[in-house]
Amino acid sequence: MMTSKNPGTLGLYGIRNRLDYSYEKMIFANSQTGEGRHGMEHPLSPGKKVILMSVPQTYPPKPVNGYMITCFLTPDTNSPYTYPDSLKAEIQSWAGLHPRR
Repeated sequence: MMTSKNPGTLGLYGIRNRLDYSYEKMIFANSQTGEGRHGMEHPLSPGKKVILMSVPQTYPPKPVNGYMITCFLTPDTNSPYTYPDSLKAEIQSWAGLHPRR
């Protein structure tokens, strides 16, 4: 949807995709699944920053020109879920969360 490419071009058909040609091996699609850009690497206006929050298939986070908080597929708060990584500590301090040791 964000790339204007069809699902066949990207190799993405939904949140759960077939790993092979069977119906027995399924995977959850994430930011590393599929071919080509997912539309978040470059904003529509050159030089403009993006803020992405809870956009499906953004976990694990990738560098963007701006900020990213990944989606509901993020395993837990100990996983990397922001770009830049320093944003995670800021969010955790607002929420009163402290990383586990």
